[in-house]
Amino acid sequence: MKAFKEQFQAPSRQQWLEKAEKELKGKPLSELSWQIDENLSVPPIFFEGDVDPSFTTNSLRSNWTIGDKYTISTPSQTNKDLLAALNMGLEGAHLVLNTALSKTEWAKLFDQIILSYITLIIDASTLGADSLLGLAEYLAEADWDKKQLFVFTEDGTECPPLLQDCVYTKSTFSVATDDSVQQLHAQIKRAESRLQSQIQNGQAAAPHFFQITLSRHFYLNIIYAQALHIIWQNILDANDIDPHTPFYIQGIIAEDAALDENTQKINATVQAVSAIVAGIDYLQIETAEKSSNEAFNRRINRNIQHLLKLESFMDHVENPSAGAYYFDALTKEFAEKVWEKFTNS
Repeated sequence: MKAFKEQFQAPSRQQWLEKAEKELKGKPLSELSWQIDENLSVPPIFFEGDVDPSFTTNSLRSNWTIGDKYTISTPSQTNKDLLAALNMGLEGAHLVLNTALSKTEWAKLFDQIILSYITLIIDASTLGADSLLGLAEYLAEADWDKKQLFVFTEDGTECPPLLQDCVYTKSTFSVATDDSVQQLHAQIKRAESRLQSQIQNGQAAAPHFFQITLSRHFYLNIIYAQALHIIWQNILDANDIDPHTPFYIQGIIAEDAALDENTQKINATVQAVSAIVAGIDYLQIETAEKSSNEAFNRRINRNIQHLLKLESFMDHVENPSAGAYYFDALTKEFAEKVWEKFTNS
């Protein structure tokens, strides 16, 4: 074995660079640098020494929730849709409320559904907290898990006491592909302002929920979400807030009407992989509601995630990008630029 190692010595950095430039037939290696936007330029080769060994993305999880979004029309119809999806592998439901539901209507919505087995996102952000009174009455007699329920209401409104531990402050934004540093800085600044408001009012820091609509830019999706993990943890530390205060990242893959269905599925798969590598908690590939092939597209979109989880086993790996010098260096540079802008603003 010793002779084997001596025979195949690892090439040095200089040897790699010389080999690369030789293959380019005299063209400078720097010309292959990739300009993501005006703030980020990515060289074509990274080495282990390019990354600070102390840098970490905090062991990002990869066991995400396979989710989908439903705008509630009638409780009975949504229940029928949910049961069909749950029987085919759905793990979480993002429910959008357009009107308040009574206790009886919530009972119809969740008929035969075991709430403690699934993740629920209840979005009543266009309604007042009173719209959730019926939900609280129903849950008072149901078997459910507070850790798997996320509730959004209008800012400044108080939820029924039973739901207060499930209320998250929410930030919704898209991965920017032009001035990505400025865009992420702006969104984090808004989220931090809400956090400061809670502190000044003597309230406990509410857990934060980030809804990120992913782009078709594979690498930018990853560094965006990974940088968000790092920066938000820095903000909690800077404000002497319990570092274990949870925050949740929901990755959203929007339907692109400009593409044919097959191309959409290919794009959605690539975007899903980037979201999983980045360590999101909940992933939904959106389907146009009330379309003629809605049920079929929902099933295919779930199957994309099933293939990644049940056949590719991507949920078995913690922090899949760890040790990839390219991602480590790029995430570190991106996070530092956003943090510098944040601290100087």
